Amino acid sequence: MAWTRGDKLPERLRNAVLRQYVYRMTVESIRANPDAAEHMRRGGYRMPIRTDAEWLGRTQFYVTRRGELSARHRYCRTEHGQGTQNAQF
Repeated sequence: MAWTRGDKLPERLRNAVLRQYVYRMTVESIRANPDAAEHMRRGGYRMPIRTDAEWLGRTQFYVTRRGELSARHRYCRTEHGQGTQNAQF
């Protein structure tokens, strides 16, 4: 149906995307998934200093007419100041 910013999602969908996107590299995800964070560091990824709330406010997810996250869209769109980047889970 439409791309919806994460901070506008109902709580149950916000919780679902936070569980699905473990490589979002926020303060909370680094603490919860130290192995993923270490893997990203070894790959040369710079660790951003942002929170889940900030990430959700800049990231869009595709929501169906039934109000569910789309199973066909296995990625999200995140704004990075200079455009939008897609990320998969």
